[in-house]
Amino acid sequence: MKIIYSLALLLTIQLSQGQSVEQIDSLNTKICNSLEENIHLKQDVRVDIINHKYITPFLKKYTDTVAQKEAFDRIFFRLQKNCNAFVSLLNQDKKKQNDWVLLDKQPEINLTKKQIQSFYSRKKYYYREPDNDVVKVTMDKNQWIEEFNDGTFSKLRFAKGENGSFDLYFIESNNETRKNLSIPGDQYHYQIFKEEDGNFIVYIQNKEVYYTFKLYPQK
Repeated sequence: MKIIYSLALLLTIQLSQGQSVEQIDSLNTKICNSLEENIHLKQDVRVDIINHKYITPFLKKYTDTVAQKEAFDRIFFRLQKNCNAFVSLLNQDKKKQNDWVLLDKQPEINLTKKQIQSFYSRKKYYYREPDNDVVKVTMDKNQWIEEFNDGTFSKLRFAKGENGSFDLYFIESNNETRKNLSIPGDQYHYQIFKEEDGNFIVYIQNKEVYYTFKLYPQK
């Protein structure tokens, strides 16, 4: 998409290796506010505004090339994590991407105690990314381990909640996307809201929107 190409051009400007997540998140807050305030404008105009007003001036402060890609990825992926306006810009007219569905309202929970027990009785699941890549999940005591197609992994702390809910707390990852999306301690709250043909439908809330996807038992 054009917004990705436009932002990618900024990789010709360098970032400091010491760039902190706090500084990046502070920048992203300004970017997100701009996108929300200018929602009535065309996509290209909104992208030009955040490029010229925020991103380019910010990147011009730094000359170290070592952390260039890592820092850019962190800006890009944490915008996707923390800014719904940015996600909407990337996925205009894409309310559904394979198993992933974007909803404006909280899904109704239709789950029995027996179904919840069935979910926790299994230790191995998988889910499909929006691009249809398979991620294998192992639930081991208080850990949630994800294995990706490229051989990388993510490790999160797993905490069971009530009525089919659970929380994941990011620990570490060597996956390019996940390590730039999250920092240690980041919390993600999930809710199983129904079962279909032995598969569990889950949602995660991101501010005022909800993303749903399926967890499939591994065979």
